[in-house]
Amino acid sequence: MSNPSRWALVALIVLPAIQAGEPIPRPNRITVAPRAAFNVKAGFTSSFAASAVDPGPATGGKVPRTYDDGFVGVDSGGNAEGKTWYWGYQNGAQVDVAADSLNMNALLSSGAASVEDVDEDLLFGGEVTYTRYLFEFGRAFWGLELGANFTPVSIEDSTTLTATGTAVRDAFSLGGITPPGAPYTGTFAGPGPVIGDSPVRTPLTPEVVFTGRREIEATTFALRFGPNLDVPMGEPLSLQISGGAYVMYADAEFTYSETASVAGQPVRTPSGRVEEQDWMLGAYVRGQVLLALSQSVGLFAGAEFLFVEDLELENASHSATLEFGESFAAFLGVVFTF
Repeated sequence: MSNPSRWALVALIVLPAIQAGEPIPRPNRITVAPRAAFNVKAGFTSSFAASAVDPGPATGGKVPRTYDDGFVGVDSGGNAEGKTWYWGYQNGAQVDVAADSLNMNALLSSGAASVEDVDEDLLFGGEVTYTRYLFEFGRAFWGLELGANFTPVSIEDSTTLTATGTAVRDAFSLGGITPPGAPYTGTFAGPGPVIGDSPVRTPLTPEVVFTGRREIEATTFALRFGPNLDVPMGEPLSLQISGGAYVMYADAEFTYSETASVAGQPVRTPSGRVEEQDWMLGAYVRGQVLLALSQSVGLFAGAEFLFVEDLELENASHSATLEFGESFAAFLGVVFTF
């Protein structure tokens, strides 16, 4: 059967049923309710980008080098005989007496450390819905609904995260001297105790541990639109089923305040704030039961299941994801029919 023939057959079946229906005496319905959202989740990722330190090339002298726990520079004499008095270090553990060397450490970057599926038990908001019933089909009523809701979101995480970092350890010859007590900072002009200016480099992949607090806060507003089916279940009850398009606007803020630590190296304290406003598209399926108290007032309760895009908030080193996809909401409220 051709497509035009199929549509003609559908029209022959459906249109008479629509036209035969009696006018609906009270076709308008407004519902108002608080709502509780479940299974709204967040994910967080922590790292840090290339460090501000610059340990320079793996070999060679007469090169300014900076580290997380010190520096080796070029002094006013141009590092004569491959030695410099323009250097400094931060703690005594850097001195390797047996090797007659001074170790300098530079943490260059870290991999990403992530935690997923962080959620709150309940998120409370509110909703309002307008439904217009257009025709009666059998015992049921068909119509369209337009709804709006808001849900404040606050999800916090303090999980300890770990990642693999990229680092180097450069050893500089002490040449038999006993370095001044730490912390020590030599001067460009000198004079002062001298050390070798060409390192012996060891690449490292240390474990980076992130501790602290990450939080995403958002205010979300959503609109939904779709068909609604009302099926009487025997007075005073009726069942309503609906579904359709869902669009959500989120005004969100992601904040973090962490400590990033590597054994034997200075602690870093990354912190920051990321803001994002965006629209997310999706769909919904909804069911509710209505209890009529009179012709114009009733109570209703139900649930709604959502499929919505994720919201991403990120900068160069940290990110957060707000996940409404596959969340659901429950509600209990008042209905007005007119």
